[in-house]
Amino acid sequence: MSGLRHLPAEFQRGMERHQRIDLFTDTHPVVQRSMQRFAAPHRRFAGILVDIYYDHFLARRWHEFCKVPLPEFVDRFFEGFDYHRAELPAEACARLEQIRRAGWLCVYGEHAGLTDVLQRLGRRLRRPCDLASSMTTFEACYEDFRKDFAEFFPQLRASVGG
Repeated sequence: MSGLRHLPAEFQRGMERHQRIDLFTDTHPVVQRSMQRFAAPHRRFAGILVDIYYDHFLARRWHEFCKVPLPEFVDRFFEGFDYHRAELPAEACARLEQIRRAGWLCVYGEHAGLTDVLQRLGRRLRRPCDLASSMTTFEACYEDFRKDFAEFFPQLRASVGG
């Protein structure tokens, strides 16, 4: 993050918050429990998969956590990105443009969108992996993942003040 210190204070606060979220999430026992549901070859990607699957539940329940509808929230996010584009590293801009074009943030709530996100992500790995095949585990354990998210997310919000 030291290479991004030139960014506005708003970005700095956002990055610091994201780091707190990551630390809280990575060490949380409920998240660890969710990760244990994956067998090889997906076990080594369990942290990424749980994060994406929790995003699914967040997207499905967005209206419970935010008054602004998800598509409008995403539009506002990208407006901020466009406003600060000149201040961001070219690599970050390119990645954010890919995310915008693919509509990733709004498709997480649907299984087909989730599968597409996992396919794209799996192809981008240093050693490509069929992450979309993990949907079998997700669907088989859907209710368990849903309950884990419901237990975890309020604790995360309390921890990071959101």
